[in-house]
Amino acid sequence: MCSMVGRRWQRVILGARVGLSSTVTESEASYLRSCRTLRGRRLSSLSRGWLSDLRTSSRIANSGFLRRSIASLPHHNELGLPKLSPTMETGNIVKWLKAEGDAVSAGDSLAEIETDKATLDFDTTDDGFLAKILLPDGTNDIPIGTPICVIVENQGDIAAFADYSPSAPNGGAESDMIPSDPFLPDVPATPDTVPVEPIAASPTPVSMEATVSAPAVAPRSGVFASFRARKHAAETGIELSKVVGTGMYGSVTMKDLEAYMASSDFAVQADTRPSAVPMPTVVDRPDEGYYEVAVGPIRKAAAERAVASKQTVPHFYLNVECNVDKLLQMIEDWNEKEKTNLKLRDVMIKAAAVAVQKEPALGGTLMGSAVRRLKHVDLCVEVFTNQGPVFGVLRNADRKGIEAIAEEVSDLDAKGKAGLLTPEESSGGTLAISDLSDFGVKNSTPLVFNNQAGTIAIGAVQQSAKIDGDDLKVQNTLFLTLSCDHRHVDGAVGAQWMKHMKKFVENPVSMLL
Repeated sequence: MCSMVGRRWQRVILGARVGLSSTVTESEASYLRSCRTLRGRRLSSLSRGWLSDLRTSSRIANSGFLRRSIASLPHHNELGLPKLSPTMETGNIVKWLKAEGDAVSAGDSLAEIETDKATLDFDTTDDGFLAKILLPDGTNDIPIGTPICVIVENQGDIAAFADYSPSAPNGGAESDMIPSDPFLPDVPATPDTVPVEPIAASPTPVSMEATVSAPAVAPRSGVFASFRARKHAAETGIELSKVVGTGMYGSVTMKDLEAYMASSDFAVQADTRPSAVPMPTVVDRPDEGYYEVAVGPIRKAAAERAVASKQTVPHFYLNVECNVDKLLQMIEDWNEKEKTNLKLRDVMIKAAAVAVQKEPALGGTLMGSAVRRLKHVDLCVEVFTNQGPVFGVLRNADRKGIEAIAEEVSDLDAKGKAGLLTPEESSGGTLAISDLSDFGVKNSTPLVFNNQAGTIAIGAVQQSAKIDGDDLKVQNTLFLTLSCDHRHVDGAVGAQWMKHMKKFVENPVSMLL
């Protein structure tokens, strides 16, 4: 008899079909397939009575299926939203493929579920009847494990769930839900983890990570400071002992740091402290004929952003050529008259901000199921460091003059190269500016980051021959390339924005109109 029982459980674990008329029900079989082991005990040795006791007295949450049985209701299974992709955290019910009262069999598709990757079918592993649909078609942002329907074994039990309300997902420990088996001896549970023997360190270890780790929080050398101030001091190389604290018990706060950085004492220290963005560490391997360049945190972050952008953002690109003769003449005349140092990029940023005012779709950020459009224009300015690009945010660019923009962009550029940008100065923005013109690049197709509307790339100025009426003239031109996120910016909208941008670049006075 024992061998027969063992073979029956083995068939269940291996996926053999078990119907309602057999000794083991389909719902019990589906549960066993998902578990395979419980507290270290082999399922082939479990008695059916112990399993029935487990199923009727406990709530079992496993792989998105929330099992529930209440004494006042017939035996039933609550099915929770399953995790249909590795990165899925929530899902949307597109439509139900079964109606309440329909018979279902293991493998039947109950509903279409929209995940972060695609729309997939949600299949049941139980035989029975769909007694209750808890969430209707079109329900969005459902967390994993949330009950969405109820399955019963007998058709006559459907009426008992007419006014049924779902339970909350149970995240309790599984050890509290498992009763003892009177048919089995007491066996200590198998530990979840297996002890691993320590591995002896290599005599000559080579660690690239140690050379590129992020700045640590400064040690507590008798100076009280807030965590944020201590971390910022470590990143910028400030000695906390030289800062006068005004916080509780004389502790140093961020305001104290900012006041110190504006003082002459910090200027003296800044001349002697190392750069906050060091050169990449190089490890020479002369015997192997190569050398290794360590990947720093800025490069790692840039790589992660690039991968996420290429994998998740549907890009499209627009390109226009602009005549910048008037623009270059205006910059030259203004710098000569006002003794300033305006650059082409400064005027381009102002033109981009005014163009966003004309076409607000380029001033939006995708926030899940909605697009957030700011009432002002915040632009991201790309800063190139020796370990990778970073972005500083120019806020309210539409309300600032070109000189103010030039001063603030210069400040962001200096802070970015020194690694001094604060989170407030490097987060946000709806449109990014990438300027590779100083490197002689005529055209580029930039990436779109952080669910922004797009990125505009500025090309280098070049001379080209153009036909003007019956004459052939040499003009100064440059290419502008706009990369857009097609999820919330259409091609025609991007083209309209580029039309405004071209008009402002070729005739700068039109920005005032």
